[in-house]
Amino acid sequence: MIKKLLPIMLLVLSCKTGQESKVIDTNPVDSLKQHSVIDSDYITTRNKYVRYFHSLDLNSVDWENQNDSTLVKEETALLELESKLKQLLINTKFFEKEKSKINLVTLFDDYGFGLMDGLVTDIDTLKAYCTTIDIFSDFFKKVKLNDFNNLSTEELELILNKALYYDAHITIFYNQKFSTENGNIKYGLLSYLGQDLGITPWILYTISKFDNKIYIIEQRVKVELDLIPECKLLLDNILSKSDKYLDKYYQTGELDTSIDLNSMKFEDFAYKKYRDCFQEKFPQSDKYENVEKQMKQLESILE
Repeated sequence: MIKKLLPIMLLVLSCKTGQESKVIDTNPVDSLKQHSVIDSDYITTRNKYVRYFHSLDLNSVDWENQNDSTLVKEETALLELESKLKQLLINTKFFEKEKSKINLVTLFDDYGFGLMDGLVTDIDTLKAYCTTIDIFSDFFKKVKLNDFNNLSTEELELILNKALYYDAHITIFYNQKFSTENGNIKYGLLSYLGQDLGITPWILYTISKFDNKIYIIEQRVKVELDLIPECKLLLDNILSKSDKYLDKYYQTGELDTSIDLNSMKFEDFAYKKYRDCFQEKFPQSDKYENVEKQMKQLESILE
């Protein structure tokens, strides 16, 4: 059932993907150069540690003891990787020697493993993530994406969820592309973040490529958004048909032969139609100007 979650949640920059096996094919994502020496050193070191910690028997680790030798080794490895990232990203926006931390949670093949390599920094109301083009392309090398300047909503959503989250899901409701004076493309993404399907977006993201770096910036929407009546009506109408067919099936065991419930997947279908409607109708909303202004403020930070 589609539910609206209360927007009270810790925001984490994480996701379920493997450092090596789920790490964007350089062919569709522009004509990216070969890995620089320093980027390659980071990637090689990270992969070495991933192989090592994945080879260990997790049952032998004393998770309650911070002085456990294996946990100490992991912490030391993460600090080494963080140091290498700080060398790579020292001249980037948002970099702060003490505040900027490695985005990886763990090197064990365990819950929380597989975040995209980079530095994340909390600054006032912003959460900013940065990585190099080389690390970004290496991480996603098995995924086929369009050129960065022509990413679809589905691809942008894939990037956010593959790169940033392991215990929550981002759903994009409205996607707006900005072109800057120097030709850079940035995406403003009005989204919902939660562990269930929500119907009212409440958080903004920007994804941009600037000076051979990839930036993802996160900020809560400053205005409270309302449901768009036409879209909510569309959602309810589709779901009411789902309820009707399911009620008949549960009562009689008979399916209406005009509809295949299994292939239709009513809730997924309804949710997609609702999001398509939101993308179309939101620019006519009385809150659009406020959100667009906030998007432009975020995308102008890197200029």
